[in-house]
Amino acid sequence: GSFVSGGDLVNGHASYAYGFGWLDLGIKAGLIGIECVPSAPESAFSPDLTAFEFEEDMPAELFDKLFEKTNRYQRMLTAALSSVKTAPDIESPLHKFAESIAEITGDYLDSGREHLAAERYVNALAHFSYGYGLLDGAVRCGHFIITGNRDLFTV
Repeated sequence: GSFVSGGDLVNGHASYAYGFGWLDLGIKAGLIGIECVPSAPESAFSPDLTAFEFEEDMPAELFDKLFEKTNRYQRMLTAALSSVKTAPDIESPLHKFAESIAEITGDYLDSGREHLAAERYVNALAHFSYGYGLLDGAVRCGHFIITGNRDLFTV
């Protein structure tokens, strides 16, 4: 079963945002046609940092798990971002694409930190998870070379 049907709302929330990071990478990289995404807007990929803003909080009994996972994902995304370098040649158009993915990932890391500092853990976890999925997908597609902490990636 899924995380949510099993009652694990924290991992369900994190995996939802992580999966969207992969999905958006696939769309932006041209691997997934926008017509394949039901009711997709004109430009489905957007580094709009408000896309993962949630009004609801987790139930109080899940706070410890949410707190731990949010802080762990911040550490993991920080380490992952510093453990890669762009793979494509600097003259290749893919180099600019990889740089934009690194920049967007950094933006999600920063916005997640802002949510974390404001104790908005649900939003912080979503931002860290989305950025991590985006970067992990880009590594898997060959846009980045892993320079350290290989265990942080799904390659």
